[in-house]
Amino acid sequence: SVLETRNLKAFYLPGLRRVRISCFQLDKLTVEYIPNVAKILDEKLGLPSVCYAIVWIQTLFAEGRALPDPAVDRLWDALFVVDSPAEARALLMRIMLALISLLGPYLATVRDAEEALKLLQTLHNVPTVDANKLFSSARQKFSAVDA
Repeated sequence: SVLETRNLKAFYLPGLRRVRISCFQLDKLTVEYIPNVAKILDEKLGLPSVCYAIVWIQTLFAEGRALPDPAVDRLWDALFVVDSPAEARALLMRIMLALISLLGPYLATVRDAEEALKLLQTLHNVPTVDANKLFSSARQKFSAVDA
């Protein structure tokens, strides 16, 4: 299975250690690569990624409507063809960063953390996220990100 060949089973082990590490990395990388959005998430909303990214990671975006189906399909296809578990985790991280980056303008307009969570988990009030734009952003802006 993709979970075993890409060593993604660690996301489901008791204690969720790998998930917590990934969320910590996502927070740090958000500060490094998209500081304006990190400032909104942290200072304005007090919203660490553990509040919204756990479902992204554990379902690989297949649940919760955080990504439209074409983008989920493309992510899963990409996970099947990457060469290593590290590259699979890096791909997932790049996609999460790209999504946060694309949602930045919308996050700037939310009133509170509850509204931001709804946005991050369901793309509430966001026009369709284009899979090509998402993957292009992940590849161009976040290519240096490793897992």
